[in-house]
Amino acid sequence: MRFRKPLSTICIALLLSMVSGCAHFIEQKILYPGDGGMVVEGVSDRELREIYHLQAREIAGQRRLPFYFGDAEALTADFMPPKMDFTFRYSNAPKGIEPVRKYKLELESPPKDFPSAKGIIILLHSYSTNAQSVFFDSVALQLQGYHTASFDLLGHGQAGQQPVSFGAADLKRLHRLITTLKQQYQLPVILYGKSYGASIAAQYIASYGSISGFIAVAPMTDFTPAATRVAKSSSPLLTKLVSDQWLQTTFENVLTERQTNSRQLSTPRILLRQTTDSLPPTLILAGGLDKISDPEQIKALATIDAVKVKYFDNRGHIEMMIFDNQLNDSIKPWLNNL
Repeated sequence: MRFRKPLSTICIALLLSMVSGCAHFIEQKILYPGDGGMVVEGVSDRELREIYHLQAREIAGQRRLPFYFGDAEALTADFMPPKMDFTFRYSNAPKGIEPVRKYKLELESPPKDFPSAKGIIILLHSYSTNAQSVFFDSVALQLQGYHTASFDLLGHGQAGQQPVSFGAADLKRLHRLITTLKQQYQLPVILYGKSYGASIAAQYIASYGSISGFIAVAPMTDFTPAATRVAKSSSPLLTKLVSDQWLQTTFENVLTERQTNSRQLSTPRILLRQTTDSLPPTLILAGGLDKISDPEQIKALATIDAVKVKYFDNRGHIEMMIFDNQLNDSIKPWLNNL
């Protein structure tokens, strides 16, 4: 005797299978975002390092830590800084906002007698990019007199075989790098983080301290609302299959498995929890059109004496990742007064 399953039962089974598959797909995309195509093609790594005045270095050990180092004291007058000329197209631009923007970075060659390095700036890239995404930032900061160091956070670039840590594991890697560079150069260390990288930097300050300054560019706020907004804008089909609440629950479940949660990753919340004497001088660079970083959380940071908040009125979150003359000119005086 054969029994035929009702059509409704089959549909439910298929739907559950699709939802289960979506959950696994999303979990993998969260934990292994890769570099979002942020790999410069047609140029070898050696050539890239020459262009941006970087050295490939590595901290040996059971878990090797490769990183890029920019030696400011090795800059010579014949070094020709790279130029950036970038056109950004703002889809669905709000009324009164120019949909096509042009960004430029023009840096001057170093003087003949370049001074000794003032400190070391460690650059932490944004989510779904890699260390290459902060190369323009790195060379500009070298020309301001700072050694620089950058590396791929877990789940990204060369570290893409391991899942995103959302904190703990990357904090240990960052601490190894800071300890090594402090021992070698005996210079103050400044952390520079973009979006997700700013959250990692803030977590480090809360856990280890001993940092002389912090620059946060479009710092990440609560992860889940931001990830939900990005998922909806980048995958319209996904939003037809599942609800916002389902997406948010899935994101939070992934974070719970990594022993954290959305609020704990918020850069402003982390900084607001610190005591006055434990927080280093901090510069926040925020976009006035940013819908990924919560503007209310950013605004709350202005109440902290150690924090200076600088707004770029016509920039969204992605545009804040573009290092141009405007960002460079905003960072330079702050560093000079540090």
